[in-house]
Amino acid sequence: MIIDIWMKKLYNNEWVYSEIVNTKEVIQNKTTGYKIRYTCDCKDCRNSNKVHTTTSSTLLRNGWNNYNEQMCRSCRSVKSERIKGTIKPFKNIKKSVESEGYKMLSLGLNYESSKQPSQYKLKVSCNKDHIYNITWNNWSKGKRCKKCYEITKKEQALKYSKKFQIYRYYVLKETKRSYRIYQKIINPLNLKRGKFTYHLDHRFSIVEGFNNNIMPNIIGSHYNLEMLPMKENECKGMNCSITKEELFNEYFGTT
Repeated sequence: MIIDIWMKKLYNNEWVYSEIVNTKEVIQNKTTGYKIRYTCDCKDCRNSNKVHTTTSSTLLRNGWNNYNEQMCRSCRSVKSERIKGTIKPFKNIKKSVESEGYKMLSLGLNYESSKQPSQYKLKVSCNKDHIYNITWNNWSKGKRCKKCYEITKKEQALKYSKKFQIYRYYVLKETKRSYRIYQKIINPLNLKRGKFTYHLDHRFSIVEGFNNNIMPNIIGSHYNLEMLPMKENECKGMNCSITKEELFNEYFGTT
């Protein structure tokens, strides 16, 4: 059932709802460029109260989802599987799952008797014995054990953090050396350094230096250092006041 139809308006490169329009006029004029909100009309829909969105051009094609009857993506998928006979045999799914060292814990009978096999939640166990549910659609798209994914993500984050801390250590070591040698160049007015006064700032930030694989001795060199008032430095944060090219031109142009 169509709830309402809205005009689409471009805002910051994104389509947004602008104003509600007359449904009959859109249908009669067969106008495209509108956003339609609807609920599924299928009697067996598992989410009959869920509000879905589509476009007026989609309904004008008079497919399974049209102006006379609205069908959600899930119900269209069920109908397509039954009509086209595209249901994946359970034995093939089991073979695919087990080929990657996973175990299939669900029974084939339950899968094949479900209304929408591709969306049926299969119980599987990964090679680390994490038990979870996944649909064939998600498995075929390359999605695997969520717990393993989260563990790997955490390990990578810790590894990244450790590498950054090591990088930062060498940058600050070089920074200290550079300030000791080139203090008169970096701080010609002999401004007092302190938490609430003036800070020694890296014009091309340490974070961006790490992200761009720039050597610590370049980021910590006197070419990349300047004195900034505390408030100005805090507002700058991790941003850069010079580009990588400008830093390289200054550093390599005189070394």
